[in-house]
Amino acid sequence: MFRFKRAEFIDWAIPLVIAAFPLLWLAPIHRQFNHTYSDWKNNLWMIGYFGEYFRRHLSFPMTFNTDPWVGMPNPLFYGPLFFPLAGLVSALIGPALALRIILFGLLWLQTTQISRMIKAIYPDSYAAWAIAAVVAFAIYPLTNIYSRSAIPEFAAVSLLTSACSLWIRASIVGPQPKNWNDASWACLLLALSAGTHSLTALIGGILFGILVLSGIIRAADSGRRAAFMARYTILYLAVLSPWIYVVMKFSSRLNVARASFQGMIDFGDSIDLWWVRLLPIPFDIRPLWVEILSKVPTPYLDAQINFGLLVIAAFLAIQLRHRWRVCRQENGFTLTAAVMCFTAILGMYYLSVSPQIWQFLPHSLCIIQFAYRLISYIDLLLLILIILLLSLLKRFRLEFENKFKLCLMAAVILMAQAVLVKFNHAAFTQEKRILTGTGPFDDRSILVHLPPTFYSPLDYVIQDGYAGNAPALPRLNFLAAAGPRFGQVPTVSLNGARSFETNIQAFPWNKLVINGSLLPQTETYLSTGNTLAFGDFGRGPANQVAYAFVPDRAYVICRYVSAAALISWIGFLIGTACWRRRSRLLR
Repeated sequence: MFRFKRAEFIDWAIPLVIAAFPLLWLAPIHRQFNHTYSDWKNNLWMIGYFGEYFRRHLSFPMTFNTDPWVGMPNPLFYGPLFFPLAGLVSALIGPALALRIILFGLLWLQTTQISRMIKAIYPDSYAAWAIAAVVAFAIYPLTNIYSRSAIPEFAAVSLLTSACSLWIRASIVGPQPKNWNDASWACLLLALSAGTHSLTALIGGILFGILVLSGIIRAADSGRRAAFMARYTILYLAVLSPWIYVVMKFSSRLNVARASFQGMIDFGDSIDLWWVRLLPIPFDIRPLWVEILSKVPTPYLDAQINFGLLVIAAFLAIQLRHRWRVCRQENGFTLTAAVMCFTAILGMYYLSVSPQIWQFLPHSLCIIQFAYRLISYIDLLLLILIILLLSLLKRFRLEFENKFKLCLMAAVILMAQAVLVKFNHAAFTQEKRILTGTGPFDDRSILVHLPPTFYSPLDYVIQDGYAGNAPALPRLNFLAAAGPRFGQVPTVSLNGARSFETNIQAFPWNKLVINGSLLPQTETYLSTGNTLAFGDFGRGPANQVAYAFVPDRAYVICRYVSAAALISWIGFLIGTACWRRRSRLLR
């Protein structure tokens, strides 16, 4: 009995240690990163805003209302699931600490699921933990934390990795009740990934779909699996329905969408060089070119493929080469899948270092924006390739087990050294002060008075559908309330104004309320700053002016459907897990 408990403790403790190591530099809560751009502050600010709004109103905001800008529709399009869920944690402990707990939780979940998946194929805990550690110590995900501060992208890729690991494990073990539960968790994590970062949903959803399709084709009960996936596809779409609705309705008219389709952004002279992509340690040549680090946009943007996974995959490929004839005869489908996976890795690698090839591809693919984003999927494909190779070599495990352990040890040490180098890079870009209002004990009401520092606060404005463009007019600034009315916009009393421009962003669902009457969009003007402006249409002067956010009825329905589907889904899975654990304890 004692040994069982000890083994169970180790199964929980080692993933915790693995997940904690690459995040050690986040331990001091006052640290924030990437001093050139402000994405770290942006993420803290948005998590804090959602948390404080929920704490005050027990609901989530559909727009950001601040002193500089009112009616910012960012929450409709960006991280529609990530920021509300992170806000729930932030409501209790503040965004700075909440962000660290969320990152640690995601990395622990990823490590746990990868190790369990490996043990389902290769029953060696050492190998499972080593491969999970190599994935957790990857360079590019840490770049997304410490350099780019692309927190939603890191979270989405981690959730996608966990989802793929759960699905593969459920497919390997077979149609047992617990594995159906694991497959359901995999679909839920995929939905959360898509609701965290939309670009990850685009490529990651395709990859997950291929895994599902191959699992259905190979399964003995393919009809049952297909029906299972059909049900959860409906749930998946229901959870994402608000985001799907606004993207289908407005995406072609948004400023940010037009900017995204202008072309692929590449750094063919530095970050995206073919040999830089294959280095075993983080390396960005650009800081060597300048005397002052602040002149480098996003310094230490290290975009290397996971070299540890490359080493492991190469070792297993060599072992497979020695046993090629036997493996080809016994595992034709798995071998074909491994070859296709390897081909996909080469293709994505070529796309990530060859910007000229994008000229011949559909222009819509340029929504990826940065070629180095493909590294996340190269790393994931490398992990899947290792799983396939281990499956092919399963019966020969004892023949190369000792050499494999040495290979895994070398890969872990190599990637651990890369993490330490990344800490050194993070130290150069950090600021030893916390954003006001984001600490555990700060007054978070102050967030409405802090101007958001996005790349462009007008990314999600829509400029058509208005009565016309207004000339320069007197400015009327709406100020968002703090305290119990956090995030709400009070009515402004005027002395018979006949024309003015506001700080309300131009968006079809943002409305002016003049003297208690809702002003239609066709009677609202657009100012030179892409904000709403008022002109007298025979209504008389404006004495009372208010702001209202009036979404379509369809969007409101989608929002309720999404909340109900997500809460029911999570509740069902947690309830099922608790019931099975209780039954096991009773037995």
